[in-house]
Amino acid sequence: MTGIFKQLVLLPLFMWNKVVISFHQIFFPIVSLPLIINLICFAMGLMKKLQEINKNTFQDLKLRIGISVGPVIAGIVGNSKPQYDIWGNTVNVASRMDSHGMMGKIQIPVATAKLLMEHGYDCECRGRIHVKGKGELETYFIKSPALKDEL
Repeated sequence: MTGIFKQLVLLPLFMWNKVVISFHQIFFPIVSLPLIINLICFAMGLMKKLQEINKNTFQDLKLRIGISVGPVIAGIVGNSKPQYDIWGNTVNVASRMDSHGMMGKIQIPVATAKLLMEHGYDCECRGRIHVKGKGELETYFIKSPALKDEL
């Protein structure tokens, strides 16, 4: 899967100058709507590639993605093996959107959904769900088929 991830990252549409990647989870410190839209297109591109893999290998692998937009704290941690890391509520919510999400869907919190819907993107309300460490959160799934055409 790493090769496919690298293929997508190298597409001109997904070339960002501020990207933070960790092995298990991917966090992008994004500050503008066009970059948020690119991130959503990237997520949909990963899902599309996975569908192609499934078709060609007779597998039924699925992906779930969680996205949250907001401020993060960033810094270097560790003395003997320093690593760049980000943390904060936005990172925690994005992680929970993933872990409490549904396979084949991109789940987002209400604040991110409002931002996207203000700019013409369709989001389907999943409703309130219990999110570990956060309590009850209203969540949405990104639904816009138009995003697939932007790939």
